[in-house]
Amino acid sequence: MPRLNHIEYHFVEEPKGHTRPLYQQVHGNALVEVTNTNLTILYNSPPPADGAYTMESSLRLSVFTADCLPVLFFTEDIKGPIAAIHCGWRGANHAIVTHLEDLWENYAGQIHAILGPCLESCCFEVKQDLITAFSDNGNLISPYLSKRENKTFFSLSSFVIKEQLGFIKPEYIHTADLRCTFCSSPQLPSYRRNKTTDPRIRGWISK
Repeated sequence: MPRLNHIEYHFVEEPKGHTRPLYQQVHGNALVEVTNTNLTILYNSPPPADGAYTMESSLRLSVFTADCLPVLFFTEDIKGPIAAIHCGWRGANHAIVTHLEDLWENYAGQIHAILGPCLESCCFEVKQDLITAFSDNGNLISPYLSKRENKTFFSLSSFVIKEQLGFIKPEYIHTADLRCTFCSSPQLPSYRRNKTTDPRIRGWISK
């Protein structure tokens, strides 16, 4: 399994329900802290959230996707926190990844981000409702739109990297696992292509 510095991580295809969630993904921008103390509570009653973080080294955090962008975070400090965030277009529109800048202010300049497979601009066709939602929220979306055959396509990953991960050094943004869920070969789980989230991609991180 891949390693970066002191952490392990992976983006793996698995059946829905194979791994128990610690939170219920709702395409929002809330994060939940995971500890050994609240682990059982979260398993028994997962709260609505789209990301989790922890300071504890014995825990593995997961995020589930089938076109949305999974982003895993860690710091240079071996004792520092880790996080796993589900960032679809709604989460990006509400800047879910930027919450870590405040939560991890003691680790400024030390934070890494690992971006996993998602729907890329080659296949992420969007309509005016998405564009309007971003514009109404004060987000600059036009540089991340492209036109082909009278259709409009959006680069979610580029938007997140350039507009929302500015608190992370460019060399600490890792994109080796970033590829399109819709058209990559071998095929990855894609809700847009398969109309189902079973199977799906589980992105996980541990230290």
